[in-house]
Amino acid sequence: EIASCLVGSEMCIRDSAYVAPVDIAFLDSIEIAKGPNSVLYGRMEPGGVVNMMLKNANSSVEKLIATVGNDDFNRVELDFSSTLFNDMDTRMVGYYQQEGGKETLDLNDAYGVMFVAEKQFENGGVLSVNVRRESQDVLQQFGTPIDGFDNQVEFFRNEEGGIDVVTSREEDLRAGLSVDRDGLNISLTDWAIGDWSADLHFQYDQSSSSSQLSYPIIEEFIIDINGEEFSQDDLTEAVLEDDEISAALEQGLSGISINEEDLFFERAQFNHNTKALSAEFVIHRGDKFGAFDVEQLYGVNFNRAKPESLIWQTHDTRGNFIPVEQSEVLFNTDIMGSNVTDFNIGAFGQWVINWHRLTSFFGARVDYLDFTAILPSTEIKRDYYQPSFRFGTTYELSKSSSVFFNFSESFTPQIGVREISSTPDYHDYPEPIYLIHFPDPATAKQLELGAKKSWFEQRLQLACALFDIEKKHIVSVVQKQQNQGIECDLSGSFKDGWHLTLAVSHLNAKIVSASDEEVLNRHPRMTPKKYLRLWLTKELQLFGRWPMRMSAGLTYVSERYIDSTHETYLPSYHITDLSASIDVSARLSLALSVKNVFDETYIAGAYNAVPLWANQGASRTFEAILAYRF
Repeated sequence: EIASCLVGSEMCIRDSAYVAPVDIAFLDSIEIAKGPNSVLYGRMEPGGVVNMMLKNANSSVEKLIATVGNDDFNRVELDFSSTLFNDMDTRMVGYYQQEGGKETLDLNDAYGVMFVAEKQFENGGVLSVNVRRESQDVLQQFGTPIDGFDNQVEFFRNEEGGIDVVTSREEDLRAGLSVDRDGLNISLTDWAIGDWSADLHFQYDQSSSSSQLSYPIIEEFIIDINGEEFSQDDLTEAVLEDDEISAALEQGLSGISINEEDLFFERAQFNHNTKALSAEFVIHRGDKFGAFDVEQLYGVNFNRAKPESLIWQTHDTRGNFIPVEQSEVLFNTDIMGSNVTDFNIGAFGQWVINWHRLTSFFGARVDYLDFTAILPSTEIKRDYYQPSFRFGTTYELSKSSSVFFNFSESFTPQIGVREISSTPDYHDYPEPIYLIHFPDPATAKQLELGAKKSWFEQRLQLACALFDIEKKHIVSVVQKQQNQGIECDLSGSFKDGWHLTLAVSHLNAKIVSASDEEVLNRHPRMTPKKYLRLWLTKELQLFGRWPMRMSAGLTYVSERYIDSTHETYLPSYHITDLSASIDVSARLSLALSVKNVFDETYIAGAYNAVPLWANQGASRTFEAILAYRF
């Protein structure tokens, strides 16, 4: 979950699910807080949070980075600092990127600029202001048909009341996105209030986007079923409700030869304006009560968002994206104009108690949520309170080993859409009515038991944890899910400049409750059971004078089922990456990276677009990077 700032941290990005994450050029670091820490930081899954720290102003790093790669990829980043009025630190960061073109369906152009100002007060406290502007223009092939599904067809209602036949053909489903995003962060940290330290965060995000999705429809066909001919003009809901005719139509259409002239492309375009506002106030201090050291933290945060669209893009500057509202586009539901407001205010507290080798923590949070949907003919409201708790303990067995236990609760708000027929006789295929509703939140509980061990004066460290996560009250075919597994992280630095990082996990997930009996006790779709990530780095002196780093990485992902009924699965894959960098001087560095060295063909993900479509994993990618420090 890219969900929240860590309470009391430096300026960071509280990323709402309703807007796209900031570009990696604006980030100073990305911290991962695993486990149940998330219960303090907002409504989210209990597995942990990703803390994206924005670059601050008090940095002396000033540099220019230029990157070139295959697929006509070019990117420039500029980062420099200055001081205004003798006591205010400022920083300016900007990037410009070009890749591909519209003709080749791999367009990914973007630019962004960020200005940071920071002032340190004499009596304590730091005031930071961060202003950002980003723009991106993307056009990509959305996916390719998955093997075994490439001849399937699907029937969908169109706006005229008829039935469209959507076919899956390679390179025919295309998506585009143009988005402008503005952001403002204001933080006041480490402000002394008596014996307490206070932090105040404020964030505002606004995005304007235009998304397009086009998909192929069979325009001309004639199918003979038991001597009766059917064409596209004969398709009605009544015809498709005859199971025998429907099955024969699907089989016949899957077997016909489809030429370009038999198709036309349905193109849907939607414009969105999304706004998100959040604020947070936290106070904390440390006390000593006899042999006990107690850290106290209390706070309140507030969020208000108007989620007109869901946009997601990876932090990889060359990553793909998922078009917005894909299911609504394909099903032609008329809810795009709905005006939804999401309001949330939460109060929380945490107590950490240290006693000799034992550290225990207790946390509690209560949220008030209010959802409002203003539709053309009605207004729908829902509000509720939701508590969350966490506790845990860590015991230090020795200076090099410890054991820990955590328990946490969390919840996820849900928004659903109900379809209501506008006339009693559904066979006449009337225009349906779609109503938004707000069901109870999905809840989750997590138990975690683990151990940590270090060797060679902490140069080699190992951490392993067993976990059990239960999610229930999910508004979906899958209503309850149990995730059990183990994950281990090994990291170390050795003699002669060797560094090792290894992460492995094994997940045993099961659908415990579902509205469809066929998926009961199945492993959830698109969830690998095994995952491995290995990164090995060697530091050396090239020709005895130039510092150099050579790295090799391996990623392994086990097979994943495409659907919950386990009819088809995606095979496992492994990707090898290589990189090398050299410091030519104190100011100039050169680097070369090769991703997917052996150009393995694999499917990164499959989506519930219809028919089943998948995003192919990135092919072999070369990048050369030049960095100059002023």
